[in-house]
Amino acid sequence: MTTKADAVNRVLNLVGKMDQAKPAGGVSPVEKTNTAEGSSSSSTASYVERFLDRCERQLQEKGWYWNTETDVTLTLTAGNQANLPTPAGGTGEILRIDTVGSSRQVPVVMKDDNGTDRLFNLKDNDFTFDSDLKVEYQYRVRFDYIPETFMDYVIAKTALDVNMAYQFQPEMQSQLAMLVGRQEMLMHKDQINQGDVNILATSEATAIRGRFSHTSRRGYH
Repeated sequence: MTTKADAVNRVLNLVGKMDQAKPAGGVSPVEKTNTAEGSSSSSTASYVERFLDRCERQLQEKGWYWNTETDVTLTLTAGNQANLPTPAGGTGEILRIDTVGSSRQVPVVMKDDNGTDRLFNLKDNDFTFDSDLKVEYQYRVRFDYIPETFMDYVIAKTALDVNMAYQFQPEMQSQLAMLVGRQEMLMHKDQINQGDVNILATSEATAIRGRFSHTSRRGYH
């Protein structure tokens, strides 16, 4: 488990700075993983934490095996509104949601309903639905739940961005860029290994083969 303080200090080390971040303390999971100073002050560590938070969120928005749930049924409330999921290990924030399978023809989007996030029915322009929904969604995982391979990428990318912005070690920018490239490769390798991805069925592999994935050579001589 990598806490926010651990990650901030690793970024600082990569750009030639000493450790500055300390754990927030406390007993709750959030208190254990957050930093004591936070991201709102004017210290170098706080600046780094703001970059780190932005990079981490951008990564999670892309969707990975560890923050994506597929083929989930959302039941309806008494008022025919969709009960949004509350995944374990999440922050409560749904990053993206879409209908799938038998519900694919019902277009949806997240909207604010008087201070509460609800699923909005784009077809009927309201918050109600006729039946339960099959959905796929991505949610924001708590910082210390991000797998280490992906965390290594976030730290390297943050160090690259911070070093570029503040010119701490300009001569190290190319080395940091190489580190980011390596960690990105390892991250995608982990995604393939853990996410049960059939690389032969991807659009990239199809383009290399020069034919559509549904094209079969069987039956031809």
